[in-house]
Amino acid sequence: MYLYTRALSWHRPITEREQWSQLCGLDDDTSKRAGTLVLYVRPPDSTNKKLTWSFGTAEGRGEYEKALHKHLAEEKIVPAEGTAYKPMTSSADIARLARDTFENLVLIVHSASNGPAIGVDISSGRGDWLKDGAIGKVLAPLAYTNVTILGCDAVENKFAPSLATHLPKGSTVVGHQGGDFVIKSHFEKSKKIRGRAILTSLSSNFKLKSFKGVK
Repeated sequence: MYLYTRALSWHRPITEREQWSQLCGLDDDTSKRAGTLVLYVRPPDSTNKKLTWSFGTAEGRGEYEKALHKHLAEEKIVPAEGTAYKPMTSSADIARLARDTFENLVLIVHSASNGPAIGVDISSGRGDWLKDGAIGKVLAPLAYTNVTILGCDAVENKFAPSLATHLPKGSTVVGHQGGDFVIKSHFEKSKKIRGRAILTSLSSNFKLKSFKGVK
């Protein structure tokens, strides 16, 4: 998952896109696009029975992404290899982090219950909700083969099918259907650090439905 940046054969500044491609082990030629990018809402810290776990540490993020990858790969949401993970703190990160060097995109987000919209930071009363049209403008030019939306009511609130109407033919939108989408974290007590919990695995309630792009 983590690869080092290799130097270019001649001296010039490395562009942001080249740096991203190299870190993910991908060629900058979009005709050779491959792999899956997973953008996810940062999980909350956890305290239970005097044990604490924090995503904000290097160990915490590593444990979460390892467990998330194992879970998604077992459910055939992502391939066993060629998947990169990036946390989001706001819905604007979708446009900032999405890249056409990847073939597929997975968004683990909050999903509105009263309309076709997804969000990342919903801590405030209003939230940073984005409707299907706004997300469609970002994703349509990137022409992903599959866009998977893992969030509550992503089918029932019409976000997944509506997003498909903004994407080109050849693209497929996959959304969770069946109400709430919950990712449960499972912890063990650290044998090395007193008071620290170790995140060992994740589980969730996948129920998916797909929609074809039409543009």
